Amino acid sequence: MATVYKIDFGTGKLKPMTEDGKDDLEVGRILQMRGYDNPQFIITGKTGRFGGGTRYQVVNLDTHRFRIKDAYELMFISEKKDNRIQTYITDKIKTPDEVAALIAEALANEKADEKARAEAKAKVEADVARGRALLANHIPPAAKALLIACHDKDDSDLMTDYFAHTTTETVVIGWSKHMRDDFREMRKAAALFPETAHLATGSESVEHREKWSMGNGYYLKDGSSNSTGWAVHKVKKYGADWPDDLAASMAKRCIF
Repeated sequence: MATVYKIDFGTGKLKPMTEDGKDDLEVGRILQMRGYDNPQFIITGKTGRFGGGTRYQVVNLDTHRFRIKDAYELMFISEKKDNRIQTYITDKIKTPDEVAALIAEALANEKADEKARAEAKAKVEADVARGRALLANHIPPAAKALLIACHDKDDSDLMTDYFAHTTTETVVIGWSKHMRDDFREMRKAAALFPETAHLATGSESVEHREKWSMGNGYYLKDGSSNSTGWAVHKVKKYGADWPDDLAASMAKRCIF
């Protein structure tokens, strides 16, 4: 029998695959992950090979959705020595009838997810089209930039030294004939929107200048870039159309 090889992801080189049985696991075998809420998976079939090893189709027993697991990443539960994040091969096996029922449910969920994605895509496309019509009605063709208000939610975790935020809402509050950064212009636009009116008269501390790599450019905000609250930015136009996300936000909330 020809030697089968797999990728050693530590070195990036191929090495012979050991005869450990991980490439011939049967349908119905339960896999247990340690970490990330400790989900369980059931093997429902093989989908090919990756890096010289078997690639398994599995169903998550919590979400009842298909996933992929590769043989190289698995360990037998008897090999468990610590609490590292790892997927283990257990001694539990479900019956063919149980496997068939799980596959049917996963297929139904896959179909429902595809329908939901299609509906979400259609809604976004409709919002973008409606937003572009609003932009054409309220923003003159000569505009080279938009003034926008963004509500940020702080997602930072001080315990892990992680700093980030998500923008939960974006509202177009003005436009500009030029691309220059101008805090007076930003303050004037901020005064037109109730949620950012406080920035129009705020102290110099609300004026942020972050034009370095990974910075947030010029913006108005009462707090840091990742803090929860409203900020005012200037978005410059570099193409023929405004970005789709701004058109969609215009459709969701137009203040003009």
